[in-house]
Amino acid sequence: MLLKWGETLKIKNCLIRNFRGLKDIDLSFDNNTCLIAGPNAIGKSTVLEAIRLNRALLLSRYPSEGQAVLHALGAAANPNQVMFRGGYFEFSAIARDPLSNIQIRMEVQLDGHELAKVNGSLHSLALDHLRGSMGNQLQQDQSALTQFLSSDAGRGKFAESEAEISSYISTLNTSDTLPLGLEITPDGQIRGEHASAQIVCGFLERSLPPQQALFSIFSADRALPAGEAAIQLGAGDSDSQIKSHIAEPQVKFHRLKTSIANSTLLHENIDEDFKIIFDEILPGKQLNGVEIGAIGNFRVSILEHGVDRPFDIDSLSSGEKGLILTFMLIRRAVAEGGIVLIDEPELHLNPGVCRKLLHFLIDHCIEPHKLQAIICTHSAEILNSAYERDDCDIHHLKDSENATPIYRGDFDEMFRALGRLGVSPAESFFYESRLFVEGPHDEELLEEGFRTTLGDRCQISSLGGRKAVEAEIRNLQAAEAEGRLDRLHCFIFDQDRDVTNLDSTPLVKVLQWDRYCFENYLLNVQALYDVLRPSATGTSFPDRGMFLQKVKELAFEQIKPLAARQAYEPDRLRGPGLTNEDIGGSFEDMRDILFGKLQSLKDSLSDLDLDTWRNSFLTSCESINAELVAAWDVNWAAKCNGKELIEKICREYSINRDRREIKKELVRLIRDQNSPEWRTVEGLLRESVNNQ
Repeated sequence: MLLKWGETLKIKNCLIRNFRGLKDIDLSFDNNTCLIAGPNAIGKSTVLEAIRLNRALLLSRYPSEGQAVLHALGAAANPNQVMFRGGYFEFSAIARDPLSNIQIRMEVQLDGHELAKVNGSLHSLALDHLRGSMGNQLQQDQSALTQFLSSDAGRGKFAESEAEISSYISTLNTSDTLPLGLEITPDGQIRGEHASAQIVCGFLERSLPPQQALFSIFSADRALPAGEAAIQLGAGDSDSQIKSHIAEPQVKFHRLKTSIANSTLLHENIDEDFKIIFDEILPGKQLNGVEIGAIGNFRVSILEHGVDRPFDIDSLSSGEKGLILTFMLIRRAVAEGGIVLIDEPELHLNPGVCRKLLHFLIDHCIEPHKLQAIICTHSAEILNSAYERDDCDIHHLKDSENATPIYRGDFDEMFRALGRLGVSPAESFFYESRLFVEGPHDEELLEEGFRTTLGDRCQISSLGGRKAVEAEIRNLQAAEAEGRLDRLHCFIFDQDRDVTNLDSTPLVKVLQWDRYCFENYLLNVQALYDVLRPSATGTSFPDRGMFLQKVKELAFEQIKPLAARQAYEPDRLRGPGLTNEDIGGSFEDMRDILFGKLQSLKDSLSDLDLDTWRNSFLTSCESINAELVAAWDVNWAAKCNGKELIEKICREYSINRDRREIKKELVRLIRDQNSPEWRTVEGLLRESVNNQ
């Protein structure tokens, strides 16, 4: 079924039976990024082809789109020939068992926005229903349809279609699911499960302009043309645009310069697209402009840092060109809330780029445009990236009827999936060592400032919080005890004024930062001043002396709440709340446990004297506050909550800039200055990764 995120359709379930190499696969998708991993020739691409075929046959945008996809799959003749006549359709070309039916089934759920659009388009939907019910290719011709509707019989048929569609859509609401079920029989019959549902959903796809689609597939066949390519704009290019979405996806990769030319003509900001991709994933390059060369050819000029002479985009590697085109088309050719099918995005890309690729697609394409992406891969780097995220589904396609979901903590299944990608248990995470940190910011900052220290064979991964880190430590130490590890795995996490009780083992090293959190190492006041001053708005930015005074003042504001917490802790009563440990055994056992809690709380409060407790609490607060002020006077930059302090500083001076970018600039600056903070982190990392 299609699940709604925001105001969009999304695929939630996909059932595939007897299609090509797949026997019986049922996939469930809960997030807007869905990864299907497995070795070569296992059937990953077949999942995408099944969705593609379902979309082309049931929701076609032009009459021959379904046959064009069948032709691409080797099951039908040229789309210009009559469809499904004897000898023109070969069922066995796409069936695993030539004696059994093929089934590809999805369901869709409409939200209020789509329902309003459907309810306002009854006439168009009725015409689509009439064309479908006639079952005659001639009725696709507008003049023939006009003649038919001029007759009494035609008007009667249209009234019937209008009544049926009106009755159907009047009952729809946002909780209903619409089936998109496709069945193909061995004798060549191709039929859908529900005609009205197909008409409604197909209308939403067909209502888009030629350059946009709700469904778009990016195949692994990325043969980009070399040299000058013919460029057509406007109506002359609309046919290629429509076909490139589903029927002929390889056409996308012949239209790199055409896409750039179209964007330039329409005054779309392609500079921003190029800047994002070059800054984030292909550093060292920038767009130098578009131009007509001296011999009349269309040039997209790229400038590489350190090279004075620009070069044409054709000179980029095939992987770089494919990545640029994929990124641009996802952002511009897929409608808001659309569905993107991506096959082997790692093709022609080195492991360093693959490590960043999934995060890049999610942050700059999928989330901003409310898309759903179903991605097939056999890249260990991309699989690892998906495993680290909470917003990404993973399915391990093991064989023709087993697609096993992998959830956070499914360590054994992750081992098996990586092993089937050609990664041995000894190389369980592809690198000589792997460094786990708490959050994505820590991962990005270490990547930005300490990659040289860690080396290329150390992968940095975030686990989403301290509990997840400690759980993964236990998982890996259990794997080490069973002899399944022979490479180093390091865990570094925030101190948070809570020292861990976990110890290091020979291959699983545990280290806490010696400051409150990683951001505390960025509290170099000189670097903070240099980074924040250009971005300050509103009040005038102070000089360096006043800035240091204000930063320290903001840090010390954290002491009073901390003192109160520490003062209250000895008197904090155990709450009578119900826990999992309380509800085992019989009702009588649970009764006694819970009553004991209530009795203990009552006894603790019976001897409480209000005046005594108030005086004791104030005295304790003042004493602890004084101790903290003295301790923080010199070491405030290590002891305060660094994340909270950086946020407060930005608010104080009205810094309207992404906090992640600020932190990345800070880590680059302390690295370039070889500051004491940078040297401290470098020493800790060297000690961890080198297992010293």
